[in-house]
Amino acid sequence: MFERPKPLEAFFILDEAVLRREVGGPKVMAHQIDHLIELAQRPGVSIQVVRFAAGAHSAMAGPFVHLEFPADNDADVIFVENALGDTLFRDDEDVTADYREQFWTLEDLATAPESFENVAKG
Repeated sequence: MFERPKPLEAFFILDEAVLRREVGGPKVMAHQIDHLIELAQRPGVSIQVVRFAAGAHSAMAGPFVHLEFPADNDADVIFVENALGDTLFRDDEDVTADYREQFWTLEDLATAPESFENVAKG
């Protein structure tokens, strides 16, 4: 999807713990961080980090994915993962609006996309 002539736009906001909590050993972590840095350099890809210093935030409840589609008749989709299972919301403007607002709040808390490499290696 990132190799297409018109690649999709993708915006990711990661908690700093994703970059700091070692999973799989130092080599695996280094490889994963290098891969994220490579992705962040692609056109249309934005990766931001909510630093530990930001304190508690709403997304600590668990990850979510918000998919938007260009066609007006194609509703947004929210995918939520949690301990009770995965949930998919479609055609529910109240839910998608709440998660959209949550994403915008996280964008404001997070580092600038241009600083991702420094944050990731920091």
